[in-house]
Amino acid sequence: MHYFDRLVQAECHGLGQLVRYADDFVVLCPSQTAAVEAHANIRTILGRLGLRLNEDKTRIVNLSDQKQGFDFLGYTHRLKADTKRPLRQRLHRWPSAKSVKRIGEKIKAYLCIAAGAGAISDAAERLSSVLRGWGAYFRWGQSRRVFSKVDNYVRRRFALWLSRIFSRPGTGWAWRTSAGQIMTIRRFLKVLGLYELRGTELPWVVATARS
Repeated sequence: MHYFDRLVQAECHGLGQLVRYADDFVVLCPSQTAAVEAHANIRTILGRLGLRLNEDKTRIVNLSDQKQGFDFLGYTHRLKADTKRPLRQRLHRWPSAKSVKRIGEKIKAYLCIAAGAGAISDAAERLSSVLRGWGAYFRWGQSRRVFSKVDNYVRRRFALWLSRIFSRPGTGWAWRTSAGQIMTIRRFLKVLGLYELRGTELPWVVATARS
């Protein structure tokens, strides 16, 4: 792929900027005409190397249209209007739908194992490790909304798991402690030390473009 990089730089010079990680790449072009030409050139280059594009994953998008974007390295990238500068757009990014689905499947798998009450703290510790690693990767960008969505999903799955353990139906866990305090599921998970994604995001504008 390093040879591929050199060929693209030589044969697509002026058409766009190649950004590659392993065999996953995007080409950022100034116009649709340049994007179409770069697409054709790259298909030819790959053919000479005995490779081919994954046509199901390859497409041309217009970032100036704020409804269009692209997924790259687990993130969805999309231009959004800058509220402070109406003539400018900023490139925002957040975890892609596929990334959210994968972390959801991991959370569900951890909390589908039949276990007794003694495993509750262990489950919180294991989940915290998974969430902390996932959040560390996706914290850069505009991930607040997705982080809140994942946190809510964790609480709901944990409540369902507790319902099975204690044979108590529903997810609306709230009970009075011996000290007379009301303990909600969110508070209970805080006491357990379960890691929360919300509040850990670090908004970082990676690019700015004139509309």
